[in-house]
Amino acid sequence: VNEVELFYCDPATNPALIFGGDAGFDVRFATPKSYGSGLYFFVDSPAPSQQFKSESGRQFFLAKVIVGHTSSSVINRKMRMPPEKSRNLNNNSPVGFQTDRYDSVLGHLNGTVYVVYNLSLIHISEPTR
Repeated sequence: VNEVELFYCDPATNPALIFGGDAGFDVRFATPKSYGSGLYFFVDSPAPSQQFKSESGRQFFLAKVIVGHTSSSVINRKMRMPPEKSRNLNNNSPVGFQTDRYDSVLGHLNGTVYVVYNLSLIHISEPTR
């Protein structure tokens, strides 16, 4: 399992809307960007201009993200899931093939970013002391 700690930040969206839902993470509040409608996690700590500004200060969070098999994808603002890895014939499938997709997209947007579309791959990191 390829799990890494990454930073989530979006200057337009309060992080509590993303991670504070009843069912865990909620991509519906995320701002779609260059790689479509996913959650964007950055390798490096975000600059103040990339953080959400609230009355109590600037906000972002650190998460454990299973990036798994990543695709270095071209920019596609309409993406709703990672690209396909391959198509294999499958006689049990009603359409005759089985689609295998990457787990995340690796890109560059104000630094190195992983875009995750499957929310079960994300967990809030425990604060370190």
